[in-house]
Amino acid sequence: MNAQSRLPIYTLALCCALFLTGCAQTTTDNNAGLGRAPVSPNQVTAGLPADGSWPTPILRPRSARFEFQLTSQANSKPKEVAFDVRWSTDESVWNQMTETLGESIYRIGPNGSIRLVADNDSAEEVEVRYDPPMHARPPQTTLGSRASAKSTMTVYNLDGSVRDKGTCEYTVESLGTRKVETPAGMFDTVVVRTTRKIDLKLATVQVVIDTAIAPGVGMVAENVRQNIRALGLFPIIKTHTLKLVSENAKP
Repeated sequence: MNAQSRLPIYTLALCCALFLTGCAQTTTDNNAGLGRAPVSPNQVTAGLPADGSWPTPILRPRSARFEFQLTSQANSKPKEVAFDVRWSTDESVWNQMTETLGESIYRIGPNGSIRLVADNDSAEEVEVRYDPPMHARPPQTTLGSRASAKSTMTVYNLDGSVRDKGTCEYTVESLGTRKVETPAGMFDTVVVRTTRKIDLKLATVQVVIDTAIAPGVGMVAENVRQNIRALGLFPIIKTHTLKLVSENAKP
């Protein structure tokens, strides 16, 4: 996939984004691929504290590989991609690496908060840093819990020079609990919606990411919808879906 046919990882800011941390979905309702309507809390309780707090840890504190099924409106035939999760020795920082996109770096704060620190885009050969690091999940799993903020995005070339700079206004919100079916099986999850408005010198991007997070596993499914407008030209809409195929396979 060449640079002209894909959105750089820094404009998507994928949380990726979210590994606690999205292709045939063309609907404006990103949630359509992540299970039916939210179920009542007493129906999805596995691994979720009753007070709405996030379980600790949300991820297994060890390195692992996760295989996902990727589909898009441009490539209707599913293909598999791998995410490698690698923890630092102090278990407060981990890297989420994909074979085709690059690497995302997250940090766990002393209060259990999870933030996206930086993205490295292997195809574009850039590093993107977020100041301050961006929230990767809402304060609680409870339906409606949310956090909003604004970060500065600086895009660096490999030689350290600045390629672009702008801002990212974002919100992360819990859409509640639901059961989500993937090729790896059925999971009890919390669905988190991340909305981002990215303003750079060369482009503006609006992104909606719905991520299904299973306690003790991390992301098991994700839908992403991007509205990209580069240099004031006509907007481009892109969507894709990820669904878990296997977890903890050996790298």
